[in-house]
Amino acid sequence: MNQKNEVTTDIALVIEEQPYVEMMKYAHMFSPNECSGTGLVERVDYNDGSVEFVVKKVYLPNQLNHGASTDIPDDEMAKTNTLIVEEGDDTVLHKFHWHSHVDMGVFHSGTDTSNYDDMQTGDYAVSLVVNKKYNMLGSVHLYKPLRINVLNIEVEPPDVDFETYEVPQALLKKLEKNVARVHKYQVEHKPVVTHYPAVHYQRNWDVAYSDEAYAGYGQGLAFDPDFFALLRAGEQQGLIKLIGDNGDISGYMNTRTQDCYELTSYLDYVTY
Repeated sequence: MNQKNEVTTDIALVIEEQPYVEMMKYAHMFSPNECSGTGLVERVDYNDGSVEFVVKKVYLPNQLNHGASTDIPDDEMAKTNTLIVEEGDDTVLHKFHWHSHVDMGVFHSGTDTSNYDDMQTGDYAVSLVVNKKYNMLGSVHLYKPLRINVLNIEVEPPDVDFETYEVPQALLKKLEKNVARVHKYQVEHKPVVTHYPAVHYQRNWDVAYSDEAYAGYGQGLAFDPDFFALLRAGEQQGLIKLIGDNGDISGYMNTRTQDCYELTSYLDYVTY
């Protein structure tokens, strides 16, 4: 008889007050863009077989945020590990990842699921999705002895009512300083987009094979071989999405920012 795999252990995610306040405030301060971070989490095993993962501290590494994505470069993660050591904490506990969905609901997106596979920080990792309505959705990812994702686990927030809660001034200054640092980083690392001028070209036809009374062919930028190759290379790398049809390229979309750019071309028709 076939049996389904079952996880019978009770798992809970507990968040202490300061990291909870920090994550929720960051979610609002970066709106309308997403934001993300990491943190320290301790595992507590009880005699009845239940397990608690307690979030003790969170960090806001430098990152690149947009309306529907947030990315922390690897070198910034390494800097966070250095900071943890400088503060006297144990990097072994650096197994927590959180990010904001801003005004959307909390759910595990396809990108999130892929990230969970890449997180592998030892034998387990813990993740959390939050939004501006103070909703939360937790998950635990076990890597040893078996690879198991435990999704939609119970999250136990502290007793904080943000309608009446006043953030301590020292903490508020810390949050504002961190947000300003990330905004500065984003400006300094904003992708450079080259705005190409209108492209002009003229292509002579062989009259023996054409009854047309003019020279020229209006297929736009697709006939500029160097630029066309550059655009195709960007498309293959996933950096841009080409816009057009029937071989025509009329523009492109930056896949990171979703900004769209129109590429214009023109040609002069020459009468024989």
